[in-house]
Amino acid sequence: MLILQHPRESRVAINTARIVRASLPGSDLLTGVAWGDEIRPWLEDPEREAVLLYPGPEARDVSQIPTHKPVTLVVIDGTWSQSRGLLHR
Repeated sequence: MLILQHPRESRVAINTARIVRASLPGSDLLTGVAWGDEIRPWLEDPEREAVLLYPGPEARDVSQIPTHKPVTLVVIDGTWSQSRGLLHR
């Protein structure tokens, strides 16, 4: 799992992303508003399939994604407004 966290969320007292990161071995947490090349290793790993967990009209059930590779689940952590901003960067 890769968690992309808005900087304002990192200052929230109950930081769910930090709890998830500590609880799931192999998960990663990046905090910022734009990542560029920094997230390429997760998105372009030929051994894994990167899947974004985000609601929307074109969203699909993760179980319906045809892949024979392990999945890297990409999750955006922020308010709805913050997450939309991160999604479009």
